[in-house]
Amino acid sequence: MKTHMTNIDTHLRTRLRVIIRKQWKVPKKRQWGLQKLGIGKDLARQTSYMGNHYQWIAIKTCEVRAISKEKLTQKGLVSCLDYYTKQHTLKLIEHRVQNRMHGGVRGQLVLPYSIGKKMYVFITDIVS
Repeated sequence: MKTHMTNIDTHLRTRLRVIIRKQWKVPKKRQWGLQKLGIGKDLARQTSYMGNHYQWIAIKTCEVRAISKEKLTQKGLVSCLDYYTKQHTLKLIEHRVQNRMHGGVRGQLVLPYSIGKKMYVFITDIVS
């Protein structure tokens, strides 16, 4: 599932870069936008005058650095993969430790969190 989420996330970010580039319309505006995002004047000029090969430019040029995952996250885009991993680490699992009695699992829990009569352990507590 992580592989699929990574592919979806990559595709969404690429499409957003294409949309941003299409909004800039003319090469002069593209150069201005890339310079505003921290790309040097010469490289921004080269990239902005490459034509309308949107998908290729969004993947292969300095637009990947200019419109990075971090910058998109700052603007409010939630990464699919980050959301997926966050939701799956918050799941609760029942984790009982076997005692040394015949057929019994009535022993103590590793890191108990009481919810009603059952005891649960967070996955993050087990991993770390």
